Amino acid sequence: HKLYGFKLGTGWEYQIKNAIGINFGTEYISFIGKDSSGMYDISWVNTANLGTVFTDVSTGFYGRIGFKPLQKLANSIAFKTNLNDENTSDDREIESFLFIKPTVRYAFYDATIQGSFLNPGSPVTKELIPLVFNIEIGMKFTANRFHFGYIFNYNTSKSEGLRYTYGNKFGTIAVHYLLH
Repeated sequence: HKLYGFKLGTGWEYQIKNAIGINFGTEYISFIGKDSSGMYDISWVNTANLGTVFTDVSTGFYGRIGFKPLQKLANSIAFKTNLNDENTSDDREIESFLFIKPTVRYAFYDATIQGSFLNPGSPVTKELIPLVFNIEIGMKFTANRFHFGYIFNYNTSKSEGLRYTYGNKFGTIAVHYLLH
């Protein structure tokens, strides 16, 4: 704040104490099916995280409705993939689609709410609500090597006793550039 001449913030003495953060994550995606035109498909998505910041598992679905036939999962901006080389016949094509991704997450540990077990004693921590519903609704499209996306995100409350108990709503604007 001092560097830019901003007014000093208040309440920093109540933040979660700093600690080393190391997390490992994995994702498993299974294609379920598509319509005969290739304009609609659905996949089952699963994630797991283990670490000093988050430990949780989630499962849900990823449904896409394309403005033209959709790319395969291994070549789609939906999953930030481009698994092509000289041995594959798939080419990166223009892709644009609307999507919905509802998931359910079960959290075992969240240091951003409960405080870190590596640096205990944060003055303000909260009880974790382990079961959380998430939904992402948005649009993604490509233009040459650029990938763009706009996403509306919502999740139910992750903790009890908060000022606002109706969850979090926010937007995401994504811009990616494919190097090869």
